[in-house]
Amino acid sequence: LHGTVGVAHDCAPSLNARTARDSQYLNTWLSLGFAVVAPDYAGLGSKGLHHYLHARSEAWSTLDAANAAITSFPLQNKLVLVGQSQGAHAAFSSAGYQPTYAPSLNIVATVLTGTPYFPQDMSAVKSLLTSPRESPASGDPKIPYIFYMYHSAANRTSGLDAKNYFLPVALPLLKDALTQCIHQQTEQVLVKRLSMENTVKPDIYNVLSNLLPDLVYPTLKINHAVFIGIGDEDVNVPTDMQVKFAQDIKHAGTCAEVHRYIGLD
Repeated sequence: LHGTVGVAHDCAPSLNARTARDSQYLNTWLSLGFAVVAPDYAGLGSKGLHHYLHARSEAWSTLDAANAAITSFPLQNKLVLVGQSQGAHAAFSSAGYQPTYAPSLNIVATVLTGTPYFPQDMSAVKSLLTSPRESPASGDPKIPYIFYMYHSAANRTSGLDAKNYFLPVALPLLKDALTQCIHQQTEQVLVKRLSMENTVKPDIYNVLSNLLPDLVYPTLKINHAVFIGIGDEDVNVPTDMQVKFAQDIKHAGTCAEVHRYIGLD
């Protein structure tokens, strides 16, 4: 399951060439005899805005695609959910919703890297709004995610005024986030050296907090094995967020193997 690409229609992975990294990774799974089902999420390549990190929407897109593949092709009903970054969020959401939404599917394992996690204690919102050590000199690569989440909120809540939540220097890039994909957005953030300090106003905290019900996982207890990979130098998904996720799902009773990769993004 794919990581963040943006929220615009044309950012859908199915409409764009795979990166060399993705191609190598997917070809490895294919060489081992797996079929790969790689769905777009709702709003990517389809009508409407993509609501970023909306757990139920990601899960239903994934589980519907898996069901379609199994019913259309002679494939075994043995699934491994694999996701990176937003894809990890989609994969774990799918594992949580599967027993009730797609009970006929047989998921045997889930593999997650760079996993976003939004517990109710608001720690994730605080992590997202905290600048990394190198910001503002080089810009904060998390800022496009804040833009995407704001657009999700504005799409469902009429009357939000971006000027109440973002400083003037950020407003043109916030508008561009509706049409630009993640690589363009990140490049602009770094060029303009946008940091949390020069981008957001304090009330953005309330906007993101109100989104939490859409972002949380349906459960932390998964009845199959989960692998979690954490890059110790991840600049996109805060490492403390990933570590807390691993701790919390193990505490909930999920059988999880956690690998932390020191010095790697």
